[in-house]
Amino acid sequence: MHHTLHLVLTWQWCISSKGIRRYAGVWAYKKGYSGRFKTSTFGVTTGGTAFNDLNVIGGVQNVNRISRIVIRHGEIVDAITTTYQRSRGLASITRSNGGTGGNLATVDLSATESVITITGTFRSVSGQYGPSSIQDLNFVILNSSTGVVRVAGPFAPASGGTPFRVYGTLVAFAGTISTRGTRFIQALSFFIIPTRAAVRSDIVAATADDIADDIADDITAPA
Repeated sequence: MHHTLHLVLTWQWCISSKGIRRYAGVWAYKKGYSGRFKTSTFGVTTGGTAFNDLNVIGGVQNVNRISRIVIRHGEIVDAITTTYQRSRGLASITRSNGGTGGNLATVDLSATESVITITGTFRSVSGQYGPSSIQDLNFVILNSSTGVVRVAGPFAPASGGTPFRVYGTLVAFAGTISTRGTRFIQALSFFIIPTRAAVRSDIVAATADDIADDIADDITAPA
């Protein structure tokens, strides 16, 4: 499902060196990686295989932008395949993490688009999808040229679970892949560039659509 808001930008999204604050429903960021931030991990990491796209790409200095995200999903998020456009004349690289189950959904991003907010839930369970799984994953995408905000998702829509929200420009994915028979995404974390929204303490929207509305209000408000 895609929702679009047409906006007029009155200020530019920027990296912030301010202290990162913790607010309702959002986990604290961990500073590192040359001004980028790695979020806490959403889900259980034990009993799985860790992945970190940033290490494979060769560090943040080689990341230009994300041009495509392909999600395999059904009841849960089975896999995430990401195409990274690299800088310094390096060829693009595609990283696939997870299994082969579920249906395919593709999110293409233009040269002026970036993911600026991520929402989802993780559920700690036993049995088929233990010890945890990712569901209800959404990406809020901003076109910095036109001011259009859209929401891609939800992928593996579900109710319940522990919600998470990450505010900031997505640089790369990290997480854990389950190795219990069927492979799927067991836990996720994200490398981000903090934006103005990322350091606000009053954004407490519960859904990706609400967050998009909040961002629309913030973008159109006087600087």
